Amino acid sequence: GGSGNQGVATGGAGQGTSIGDGSGNSYSLAGRTIVGKLPKPVYNIQESGKVVVEIKVDKNGNVTNANVISKGTTVQNQTLWNVAVQAAKKAKFNPDPTKPAIQSGTITYNFRLQ
Repeated sequence: GGSGNQGVATGGAGQGTSIGDGSGNSYSLAGRTIVGKLPKPVYNIQESGKVVVEIKVDKNGNVTNANVISKGTTVQNQTLWNVAVQAAKKAKFNPDPTKPAIQSGTITYNFRLQ
């Protein structure tokens, strides 16, 4: 196998880049790349929809905070919200000492019926 970004879409001014992982999940964090793979939520609920998690990332690429935001979120299931936040907190991005002490971005999880 090789490496690379699958599904790259550039947003508007100030939006940064949204990068998908091929499963419908994606992240947007200006000027940063994911280290490894985007962590996937673990769930066994028969519900589908989208959960958008706002993340705060430090200069070292660690997610320091994660919360579900209503903009873009299409499900109200608290269990799906919780597993999305748990997965988002495990994400690791490339370190960048030139970025702000805390940088905001989003991770979007698309839940599908299993």
